Amino acid sequence: MKKMKCKTADVDMLHGPLAGKLMLFTLPIALSSIVQQLFNAADTAVVGYFGNADALAAVGTNTEIIALIVTVSSGLSIGANILIANQIGRNKKSETPAAVQTAIFLSALIGMIGLLLGQLIARPLIRLIRTPESIF
Repeated sequence: MKKMKCKTADVDMLHGPLAGKLMLFTLPIALSSIVQQLFNAADTAVVGYFGNADALAAVGTNTEIIALIVTVSSGLSIGANILIANQIGRNKKSETPAAVQTAIFLSALIGMIGLLLGQLIARPLIRLIRTPESIF
């Protein structure tokens, strides 16, 4: 199999104007937030069209919980990117694969813990926010 090469470009954040470089880095974060909102809007539209009022209320209730999970995940991802960029910036590129592997392992571990924890606290959390019984 032929090995593919990816185009990469170094962005020097230390020299030159910063505004364009910041836009380059913040654009993917902003776009992912917009896409997440579009998913929520699509869920609401589909359930509103095919479902009843209780189904629509259930989607609305879960939207905030999902937004919290996505926000925490994004924060952890940004933290991992900072650590990896720090390794590269200190010219310790040989240690970068270990940092990437650790980030992937921790993401999987946190995901599994979140899955188990979510199963345990879903009903109490829904009751805590006073969700009507007919919705869940």
